[in-house]
Amino acid sequence: MSQLSHITATGEAHMVDVSEKSVTTRVAVAEGRVVMKPETLALCLSGDAKKGDVLGTARIAGIMAAKKTHELIPLCHPLLISKVTLDLTPDDKLPGVHVRAEVKVGGQTGVEMEALTAASVALLTLYDMAKALDRAMVIGDIRLLEIHLVVAAQAIPIFWVIRLPGKGALHHFGFRRLCPLLRETMPDGHPNHRKRKKERKRSQ
Repeated sequence: MSQLSHITATGEAHMVDVSEKSVTTRVAVAEGRVVMKPETLALCLSGDAKKGDVLGTARIAGIMAAKKTHELIPLCHPLLISKVTLDLTPDDKLPGVHVRAEVKVGGQTGVEMEALTAASVALLTLYDMAKALDRAMVIGDIRLLEIHLVVAAQAIPIFWVIRLPGKGALHHFGFRRLCPLLRETMPDGHPNHRKRKKERKRSQ
């Protein structure tokens, strides 16, 4: 049996049925960066680029892309997105621009693909806006940073990426490692909370 949710037991691709999932508030955060020449970055920030406002255009492109994700990636569900935030941060040390995309929805499935798409298209737009000056720009480090599920007005992390002290590599913490935390933070009326109580009684 396939461990991939979009693949059936017979190996066929299909859209996942989320109809029985409860509607919850879900948040996903993704990031990426584009590295460019110092003079290219200076031009982007000055507002004198041939095509106009580089950062502003990239921000709008990322927001539009998040809303169109289901049209770009075949098995994504169309979602009524509540909010999309794009933060574009210039970095002279890189030199280049860091892009962070946060997407929020009240629905039955997550928005990680929407966040990744928003960050990716914002970066591609930055490239397009400045390519006349610098075709050697490098887009990279596009990754999912966080997923949050909001339960009883409390944001519970489902997945996040951190850099551990003294470690160069990024480490991610997924849903399975957070299951104990989730069970402990569920409100009293939640089904998982009741299940936890039953488990405790059986173990006594």
